Amino acid sequence: MATGALVGLCTIAAVPALSATSAVPSFSAPRLVVNNFSPSTGWQVDRHHRELGDVNGDHRADIVGFGEAGVWELLPS
Repeated sequence: MATGALVGLCTIAAVPALSATSAVPSFSAPRLVVNNFSPSTGWQVDRHHRELGDVNGDHRADIVGFGEAGVWELLPS
């Protein structure tokens, strides 16, 4: 089974929490991974659409944001 992830796009950053594979889902404590895609860096909920998806085929969630200067993506390392 694969693990899952939650990604919160909050006021200061993108904050993921990873799940352990089990019958009852549980998530690790969230941790800061990038200071982007948030209002503190100019991203506004009503103006800048953000999505999670696998854009490079590695079966991991990538963040894609549609900003003023174009389309931005963040690939997990």
